[in-house]
Parts: sequence; C-alpha cells; structure tokens
Amino acid sequence: MSISQAVISLKTFYQAALDNYAVIDASTEQPLLALNPYLRLAVYHGGELSQDHDTGLVVAPTFIAQQVLHKKEKRSGSLSLHGDAVHPQLPLQFIEHARQSRCVYFSLLMAECRRLRWLDIADDLQGLATLFHDEPWHLEMFALAYFYDLLANCSGGFDLHAASSHLPEQKQHRLLLLNTYLMQTPKLCNLIDDYVFFAFYNRWYHAPPYTPGAP
Repeated sequence: MSISQAVISLKTFYQAALDNYAVIDASTEQPLLALNPYLRLAVYHGGELSQDHDTGLVVAPTFIAQQVLHKKEKRSGSLSLHGDAVHPQLPLQFIEHARQSRCVYFSLLMAECRRLRWLDIADDLQGLATLFHDEPWHLEMFALAYFYDLLANCSGGFDLHAASSHLPEQKQHRLLLLNTYLMQTPKLCNLIDDYVFFAFYNRWYHAPPYTPGAP
C-alpha cells in the first residue's frame, strides 16, 4: 500500500466519524451547530520536527491548520484527494470507539503516529490516555496541541509534552505543561478552548472544563 493510499483512507474514515459527530443541546434538544466549523479534515505538508520525526503528509483538523497558515502568512500544501480509498490497517471498531468517546482527534493522531512510526509520540499518547481516561476533553486538547506542532514545525512542543512520566501523580504536572504551552499561543488556546466547550457541551453540567490560565 502506498503512502498516498493510506493517507486518503485515513482521512476518509475519520471525516466520516466527524460527519456523524452530533452534539445535541440537552436544554433545547437541537443540534449544536456551533461545533460544525471544527469538524473538517484536510491533508497538509508538515515540517521536519527532527531527524526522527519527518512529518511528510499529515491528516489534520482544518481549523488548526488555518491558525498555522495565518500565523506564518504562507500558503498550505493542502492536497486534493482523488481515487478510491484503500483501507489502512486500522480496525473500524477503533474509529467507532473514537467517535463514541468524543476523542476523534486524539484517535486520529494516534493513527497517524502508527502510520508514520512515531513510536515515542505514540507511547506518550498512550500514557496520556491512561492518565486522562475519564477526561476526554483533555485528551483532545493534547492532541490538537500536537497537531499544531506537526504543522507549524515547533519541535519544542513535542519535547515539552513528552518530558513527563505517566505516573498518576504526574497528572497535574502534564496539565501545567499543556497550560504553559497554550498560553504561549493565545489564539490557538482560544480555538482549542472553543472546540472543547462545544464538543463536550452537555458534560459541563457534571464536570467543569479545564480552562488554561484559570486558577
């Protein structure tokens, strides 16, 4: 299977998951339309993060990529996708679980790490999944920050995220690292905060969202 076929399939599978990603406002029983702009994917050229992490082509959230493009004021290497999709070696139940758990972007990033063999990043993501298994909004925040690094060629973010261990007592430390990273890019922070607010809209009755910079 060629890389281009794998990329096409990955985008096709995950865009289908996002197309079925509906949040119903519990108070009005109507779909939350404000979430829609955050649910599009495209294929982009990433930067070379290090000798071990050459991003190449990356399936990424469009709203994150647009922030990168706006910051750098340059045109993206977004690709037009053609031809029949060839199924990658990724179980369909894995994607369905991602949709149901509301961790679509975290799942997509894990799939990209497997495809591109970024095993150290995949290990870090797996550790985060263990730490925040009951807080999927945090997993999405970490994933979106990673995607920004992939597209913006900000290797420091990867070093920052991967620097900590995954012991339970490290949970607050990981949040502090994420907080510090996002506060360096306020527009990105606001975008991610808005996405998380709408994506997990009905959960805030039970657990308030984590807001970077809040006491």
